[in-house]
Amino acid sequence: MAESGFFSDYLVLRPDKAGWRDFLCVLFSGEVDETTSVEGPAGTKIVGARRRWAIFITLLVQRSLLLSGGFIARFGSAVEFWGNLVADNGGLFRLSRNFVTGNVKITKKDSNSYRSTIGLIDTRIELDRNVKPTDVKYHASLSIMAAKLSYESKPFIVTTVQDHWKVKFYLHSLISSRSWTNCILIP
Repeated sequence: MAESGFFSDYLVLRPDKAGWRDFLCVLFSGEVDETTSVEGPAGTKIVGARRRWAIFITLLVQRSLLLSGGFIARFGSAVEFWGNLVADNGGLFRLSRNFVTGNVKITKKDSNSYRSTIGLIDTRIELDRNVKPTDVKYHASLSIMAAKLSYESKPFIVTTVQDHWKVKFYLHSLISSRSWTNCILIP
């Protein structure tokens, strides 16, 4: 794009290609041509210690996040699992009691009661009963709840929409096992 004249002053950071040599080059030299982790027009030099420091820190943080991505994903899954375990067993006290008696309920990820972290934080699933489908606020309220519900699993969404919201639910297109498109809700 730089050749066509639209963008002649840009930098693209590539933390996936960053190594120690790139970090040192960005921090001390600023020559973009010498690094594989910063792309820009030929001959570009990062002028000013504050700009080089900002780019260095940005690359360092992004590289750290890339390297720790697997750990962060496993940690998030563990938090979500434990949150569902506590919620499905009625709290910590009941979970302890169920553990002692051997009645611990473990919800599978694909069940209609398994919630995401967002669903565990905000447990509301019912629509506001004071707002009727003919009210001006109805579509806004429905959109807010649908946005919150979009983080949940498909069985949870279907159960919530049909059983709690009492709304007819038509699914026009199912692209893959994780993404929904063109859902129509009819009150």
